[in-house]
Amino acid sequence: MSRKLYVVSTQNDAGKSLLCAGLIRRFRVDGRAVGYFKPVGTEAAPAGPVDVDEDAVFFRGLFDLPDALEDLSPVLLDGRRVERILAGEVLDGAGRVRAAGERVARGRDLVVAEGGGS
Repeated sequence: MSRKLYVVSTQNDAGKSLLCAGLIRRFRVDGRAVGYFKPVGTEAAPAGPVDVDEDAVFFRGLFDLPDALEDLSPVLLDGRRVERILAGEVLDGAGRVRAAGERVARGRDLVVAEGGGS
């Protein structure tokens, strides 16, 4: 079973992504199998047929992660999605986060998870 480290802040632009990158790099240097996970993203980056969080795209490229982008950040709450939810769209966010988190953790010693901006 892998351990999880959740990095959060009460402020936007507090350096969470930088801290996550540093932790992942350090643990990899120590020989650990480390993954990245952002359960709820807020900044969309176009990535094929679906939009995903821009941090997921960045970390996947930076660390050559094999995970699907939809697993690295399974729930995107950008402005468009929030409007659709307010209009009645149903989102099984908890189920998606749980399932994606389990897939990202498979075969890893540690998963560094990044919280939202505030």
